[in-house]
Amino acid sequence: METTEHPSTHSNKIIQAKSTTKSTKIILILLAISLLINICLICQTTNKNAIPIIDAELDGSQSFSLIDPNVAELDMKEFLENKEGYISSYTPLKTEIEKILANSTGYYGVYFEELHSHAWLGINERKKYKPASLLKTTTVASILSLVEENKLSLDKEVTLTEDDINYQFGTLYQEKGSKISIKKLIENSLLHSDNTAIKTLHQFITDEKWIETRLAMGLPLVSIEESEKGTELTRKEFSRIFHSLYYSGYLSRASSNWMLSLLSQTEFHEGIPAGVPKNIKVAHKIGIWAAEGDVHDCGIVYANKPYILCIMSSGVTQEQGDKTIKEISSKVYKYVSTR
Repeated sequence: METTEHPSTHSNKIIQAKSTTKSTKIILILLAISLLINICLICQTTNKNAIPIIDAELDGSQSFSLIDPNVAELDMKEFLENKEGYISSYTPLKTEIEKILANSTGYYGVYFEELHSHAWLGINERKKYKPASLLKTTTVASILSLVEENKLSLDKEVTLTEDDINYQFGTLYQEKGSKISIKKLIENSLLHSDNTAIKTLHQFITDEKWIETRLAMGLPLVSIEESEKGTELTRKEFSRIFHSLYYSGYLSRASSNWMLSLLSQTEFHEGIPAGVPKNIKVAHKIGIWAAEGDVHDCGIVYANKPYILCIMSSGVTQEQGDKTIKEISSKVYKYVSTR
């Protein structure tokens, strides 16, 4: 006998099915929301710990042989703490320096390089200037290279002759006829920028050694005679000398350190040193070419992040040049030290 379903029963089943479907949809929605919340929490935790997934996976299992050893040797915590310090752009600083130059007399070129990340900026950095006494550094580097090769002794004494005398800068010209050691000549060259001292040292440098030194320190090649007459360099080119000394790229560590030590004790305290706190060491070399109105100052500032700063100017008095260089130095130091 065939059984017929009552209409009300069929209707109840339909209602129950719809209710079940609706409940299922609600559950699925709740599950989706829950999943999204969990994902957000995971992301927040990851961001809070600031550990990139790829680094977390590779940390401790890879040598990182193709990146800077100073970075590669850090553990994960140190790397994350230092990472913000690797600034790749100093564009805001460049804008601040340009404001200073807009209100300054004369023409200026600036080169800055942070020695940790090697980020740099330049303003007219490729314009050539006569570096004047800045190049005393290359002469001393040549002499120290000869000392390292045992071809010359720091204790060797020479007599100052009329051919060695230069009255334009320094006081050593007053000691004509006296004997002086190579070491003292080097000290007078860097501490006092003495022209007689540097001219006396030139006699020991062969053409081959002069060429070797300039090429090794990244400078364009000119003769000693051309250099004395006033060869031209950009501030970026000259900065390579301090780069070479800082990393001992040409001289031994002992010689490089001694040169930088002398340059940090120079008698010239205007310009770059005047723009930083007195407790901050600055190894720098000034260059003044009075006939052209050139005032230059280049060196390394040993801030929390050491940097090279090289500023060259023309068409200025020494007072004007020193003032503007000091302003730029102060602006650079404050910018670097707060980051």
